Amino acid sequence: MISRLLSLTAGWKAKLIAAGVLLAAFGAALLQAYLKGKQSVRSSIERKNLKAMRQRKEIEDDVSAMDHADIDERFSEYMRDDR
Repeated sequence: MISRLLSLTAGWKAKLIAAGVLLAAFGAALLQAYLKGKQSVRSSIERKNLKAMRQRKEIEDDVSAMDHADIDERFSEYMRDDR
């Protein structure tokens, strides 16, 4: 009687182990996809930041090359008339 019960549970154990392995593999694939997506977002942000820094540097170089009158003329469109 006990040997019959053990033989029935042996089949369930193998199925549970197989299901556990499949679940672990699926979980690992999800984790890998999540980490790749996170890295992709991080690199995208870094590219945008680098582009903004380059643009700021170009503007800063342009402004530093201007004299005072040119700066006043260029930025007058952004200022109100009643300074």
